[in-house]
Amino acid sequence: MAGTDVTEQAADLLTSLPPSDVVILFDAKRLFGEAVPRVLDGHPDLRKQFDSSLDDDMATTGLDIRAMSRVAMGIRSLSPPEGADKSSVVSIAQGVDHQSWLASMRQKGPGLLRELRHGATTFHVLQVNKAEKKGDPTGPGATEGQG
Repeated sequence: MAGTDVTEQAADLLTSLPPSDVVILFDAKRLFGEAVPRVLDGHPDLRKQFDSSLDDDMATTGLDIRAMSRVAMGIRSLSPPEGADKSSVVSIAQGVDHQSWLASMRQKGPGLLRELRHGATTFHVLQVNKAEKKGDPTGPGATEGQG
């Protein structure tokens, strides 16, 4: 019955997403523990660049996608003003110590997190400046974590 549990967990993630034009669901442990190392085997420069990018994201968001078990993403196309992002991305992850992450982000200062409700689910939205590679996330754009 383990397969049924996995299917139910995946369904729970997907039904928690707001309406989306594109939905992506992946097993992060397998992707980053098995697939990525195989694909980048023999390409040490690419592997270093890939790992560095993930480390930069972790420094900004406080989240290490490599440590998550499963991730669901919903992408919605928007009609924004000129020069703004053209999509909205919501990510929901399993395998995150949510309380530790919240405490860490709250220590970075006020205004970085906001709380949203979608049905019975509470989301914590982290404002991330996509132009920054490292440092405090303070600009437009958002990474959302389920709470």
